[in-house]
Amino acid sequence: MIGQLPNWKFLLVWSIPFLWVVAQLITAIKG
Repeated sequence: MIGQLPNWKFLLVWSIPFLWVVAQLITAIKG
């Protein structure tokens, strides 16, 4: 469990800009 914490934080940090890019792509397609 403890060994998975760094991986969880890593995914959390990278999921934020990834979701932002996805939102930008959706906006571009709809726009």
